[in-house]
Amino acid sequence: MEVFVKVIGSPKVIGQLLLRGEYDEFLDDKTMHCPARIIELLGDRLPPEAALSRRENMTSSRSSFATKAAWLRSEESSKNTLFLMEEIAVLEESSQLALPNFLPRSAFRTILKQKLKGVAQTPFEFSRKVWNYIEGVVMRILAGHSESYPQLQTSCRRAAYNLITKMREQSYSYVQEMVQMETIADYMSNPEYMNTWHDLMKYQEPLLQILNGNSFNTQLEIPGFDRMEVLHLKVLLKKVEQAFDMKMRVTAYWKIFMLRLVDNLALHLFISMKNLVNEEMETEVVKEFMGGNGGS
Repeated sequence: MEVFVKVIGSPKVIGQLLLRGEYDEFLDDKTMHCPARIIELLGDRLPPEAALSRRENMTSSRSSFATKAAWLRSEESSKNTLFLMEEIAVLEESSQLALPNFLPRSAFRTILKQKLKGVAQTPFEFSRKVWNYIEGVVMRILAGHSESYPQLQTSCRRAAYNLITKMREQSYSYVQEMVQMETIADYMSNPEYMNTWHDLMKYQEPLLQILNGNSFNTQLEIPGFDRMEVLHLKVLLKKVEQAFDMKMRVTAYWKIFMLRLVDNLALHLFISMKNLVNEEMETEVVKEFMGGNGGS
């Protein structure tokens, strides 16, 4: 009975590790410093300037890494495509009878979907890594609390496996829904979208000056982009303004989208861990114990 009570108390220990970063029992075992290890899972995706302190706990780090969403950057930065050529090609395929300065929504959505394909697997991969790590922590705590009772230990392992599998599937469904929402609706209420777009559009005039021969420069510099050669656009001058506008709209939208996706995923994982510890685990362990060999 004493061991069973100890096992039932396991969620409290797991909660201290996962949610509050209290690892007094594991000071020398960094694998059990959970908030730091979860943040570390982002390490290979974060640029150096966005590096996060490994000492931050989960509650303070959620907003920190959500605002530094460079790990969800599109693969576009690694493409070797000429500036605006993709936008011009898409606009040509989206031509329709409309006002000459009208940007077809279908063109915007085509480019957005192409960018989404480049990051669609990233949140799934992060979610998978987090739940694999959480599973290891949970299994270790439960095993330690029931190590002298093999039958009870088997029930605990089975309960933990079933519960983590369910939570992992819920996260996958949530991520899938988030990505699907972006593919069917290009909605944005954040005023930062318009602010960013206006800031980026200021660079259209320097571009036109280069193409019209009014500047000695052959390259354009825009914050957030690499230094770009633009002389190839001289023969496409009539299409440049619309293509530039399109690219800046997509860029502004993408910036907000990345933050939105990371924020939502971080909050989802945090509340999932809370539910795992405070609501799900004890019930699952008791159910497995009473229904399995551990109850005999």
